[in-house]
Amino acid sequence: MKKARILEKHCNYCDRSTKMVLVNNIEGDQSKAWYRCPKCHHLALLNVINEFENNTVQEKIQKSEYKIYRPDTTFSVGEIIYHDVLADYGKVLRKDTTSDGNLAIIVKFEKLGERKLVENFKTNIQNEDNMIDNTKILNNENREEVK
Repeated sequence: MKKARILEKHCNYCDRSTKMVLVNNIEGDQSKAWYRCPKCHHLALLNVINEFENNTVQEKIQKSEYKIYRPDTTFSVGEIIYHDVLADYGKVLRKDTTSDGNLAIIVKFEKLGERKLVENFKTNIQNEDNMIDNTKILNNENREEVK
């Protein structure tokens, strides 16, 4: 089987989807090869046969029923979304939690590949009166009286 010189793959080291470049083949094992991330230069040993098959078979997204992406909306796995800013359709592959506790979805877009997007994001906005009161309290506590 012919090995792909470049594979679209997620680099676990720099946490980005990149086009990994073939570096070296493994002697005696035609199913594995070393690939390098062009962004962080990290080497990864990949199962070439499975990766090559995954890259050649691309699923066409059915655009008849889709949901427009907004950060404050909740999505389900397998749902088709349209991102206005990216101008691309994608399918939700899985859900994840970010390091700060927010929810995220991993979406496979037709043109851009896999991307991580924020999901169900709630902003914590205080009203102006409450912000003014907090400012007055902080200013009064930090002042020292000079005698």
